[in-house]
Amino acid sequence: MPIELQFADIIKKTPFMWPDSIIHLFVGGSGAHGAVGNKPTDLDLNGVYIQPVEFVLGIPQMREDEEGNKKRFDPDTQVWSSSGDHAKNTAGDVDLNLYSLRKWANMAATGNTTALEFLFVENKAPKPDIWNKHIYLNKDVFLSARAGFHFLEFAKNMLKRLKGEGMGKHGQRPELEQEFGYDVKAAMHVIRVLCEGIELMKHGRITLPRPEVVTLKGIRSGDFKLEEIERMYADLAAELQQAQANSKLPAEIDRAGISRIITEAQKEFWSWHSEPAQVLAKALNIAVMWIAATMELASTGKAVEIGNTGLVVSDEWKNEDRVKKDLLELALKLHRG
Repeated sequence: MPIELQFADIIKKTPFMWPDSIIHLFVGGSGAHGAVGNKPTDLDLNGVYIQPVEFVLGIPQMREDEEGNKKRFDPDTQVWSSSGDHAKNTAGDVDLNLYSLRKWANMAATGNTTALEFLFVENKAPKPDIWNKHIYLNKDVFLSARAGFHFLEFAKNMLKRLKGEGMGKHGQRPELEQEFGYDVKAAMHVIRVLCEGIELMKHGRITLPRPEVVTLKGIRSGDFKLEEIERMYADLAAELQQAQANSKLPAEIDRAGISRIITEAQKEFWSWHSEPAQVLAKALNIAVMWIAATMELASTGKAVEIGNTGLVVSDEWKNEDRVKKDLLELALKLHRG
């Protein structure tokens, strides 16, 4: 089974409400960066979807939680884990992190380090056309030199937590702290984020998996002391600041341009999901097959079936009105199943 269909099948088994609305899907986390450990791990699926139009144009809606309490429903973020909300993930668990197109675009516009990675990974959604046409082909609009600040701040704050300074937890993985003296996985992400920021500022892209994956794996395996991580951080942070100062990316993001792009993407997606548009799309596909069949009829003189529809192109179709009538009736028949 193609990986796209495998992912789609996994998502249909989760509580996510709109599996057919996903326009971008990929393996995130260490799977995207290439710095996976030696032990079996969980599966991180990240992606972008377009929610139904009433959730964008209408008022906020309420939903019941597992305990039967009504709470405001967030249509812009869908996060789920097969291990539950509190248990630690183990090998084979699935984490789902999905954002609406509007939510993701706003995150990317602010320079969010995770959101910007979405622009540079292969799209494994079963139906990737909307993302590929509107977002991927216009990915430069989502980039600016200001994003360099966010990469630097992300790394700075994570390093502080590693050292027990400032706000936040002192590491997220006590078992790694006990084994290596500090959270080596978090340290790996400190260095990764700085390297990504440098590449983005210099070349306007983020390469995934990461070119420095050997170093990242070494950090994750505990091959470096925390003091060495701090020295790496200092050197890379200085390089990132210089790269940002010299970057050829626009100084500020074009928010109006982003709004136009995601508006067109959503309008096209919603038109696909309206019943008249679906019928017309089916009629168009049948018309294409009809053209091919008539060409074969003209060359061989024999009646030809259109695909597997049971409809046969013959001399009776010389009348244009007859063709239009038959095509529309067949499209409606197929649409209704």
